[in-house]
Formats: sequence, structure tokens, C-alpha cells
Amino acid sequence: MSRIFGRTLVSAVEVEGDVTPAAKMENRELDGIRQLLSHLHGEITELSLSYTEVLRVLQRFEELCSRDQMTQLLNREAFFRKWSDLLQACLHSCEKMGVIALDIDHFKAINDTHGHAIGDEVICRVGGLLREFESTTRIAARFGGEEFVIGVCARNSAEVFQLAEELRMKVQSSSGSGPSCTVSVGVSFDSSERDDSRRSEREVAEELIQRADQALYSAKRLGRNRVQAA
Repeated sequence: MSRIFGRTLVSAVEVEGDVTPAAKMENRELDGIRQLLSHLHGEITELSLSYTEVLRVLQRFEELCSRDQMTQLLNREAFFRKWSDLLQACLHSCEKMGVIALDIDHFKAINDTHGHAIGDEVICRVGGLLREFESTTRIAARFGGEEFVIGVCARNSAEVFQLAEELRMKVQSSSGSGPSCTVSVGVSFDSSERDDSRRSEREVAEELIQRADQALYSAKRLGRNRVQAA
């Protein structure tokens, strides 16, 4: 006769009210299976939690490796990795890519006059201002030393120029524990057609950065503390 008690199926032949030895052995085997499954469930749960924690640590490590330790802006390589996401945001909003390159004016003189610690404070102050401009359609990076680059989505070159001018004025009017500073800024804009498949995303980024960098040095030659378009 077969009877179901809860979730356990007991198959036994009753002889004078007692369960046969075979049925008792089957029950013991079922108990062992239940204990094993319970143990495995605990192990799997613990493994899942460990895996989640490992992923969290790896994501944090990747984030740390993507950031400049002094300013917490993106570093150069992370900028190029994020460029693809920014490009997709531009395509979604029917906009195009622009680049703003800026360099702190007379930075060597700041270091020579006030010391490298104060120079670092100036870099951090400018980096903090750039972080305020970051969004889903803008990425900012420290490319090295006192030079910074921003990638932006914009409708036209005039919009990129206006944003660069806002940044320049913001830096000029900023205050902190260190000396005041200004920046020279160069801007570029990608006016090519969207179906231009001759260039990779990296090539587009590098070309725009190069053009913005050339405009930046033109701004320095023309007197510094100004924005110059490529």
C-alpha cells in the first residue's frame, strides 16, 4: 500500500502493523537525500553570494582603474572606452560628437612659485569643475599633467563652443586654497555624415582630439585664457 505524508512518499508492505525492513531502508535513503539536498542548497546559496561579492569587487576594481586618482575623472584609456557609449547617446538624440580640450595656463609657473603640492590642488580644483559638467551626454577625462579632454553630444559646433566658454569662465572665477588660474581651450566638432564607415570610433575620437588640441595651442599663442575653434 502507498501513502503520501507531506512531501515524502512511503512505499511499504505492512505485516502485523509493522513496516518491512526494505521500507525502513528506503525511508533512511530518502532522509539522506533530503539532508544532501539541504546541504547542497546551502552550498549553492553561499556560492551565489560569493560570486555576487566577487563581481562587486571586480566592478569596483574596474572603476578604480578607469579613474585618475588625483581628480577622479576618467583616465585616457577609459575615455576611449566610454566614447562608444557617448556615440550611441548622440545617435539616439540625433546629435553629433564634439571635443573640448583645455590646458591650465602657466602651470609650470604655478609649480615653480607655489610648489607641486599647490599645483596638485589647482589640478584637483579644475578637475572638480569638470566633474560638474559630466552627464549622460558628456564625459570628462584627465589626459595627463594639466591637460583635460571632454567629449560631448551637441547639435552644432556653436553649442560646443558655448559650453567651452562656460567652462573657461567657471575656471577663471573659481576660488580655492591655491592661486587662481585660467585655462586655454580648443574645440572641435564632427560634421561628417553618420553613414561614414571609413573611420572607426577610435579614429573619430583621436581625430577630434587632435583638432581640438591644435585649436588649444592656437588659443595659447593668441594670448591664453580664451576658447579657439578648430
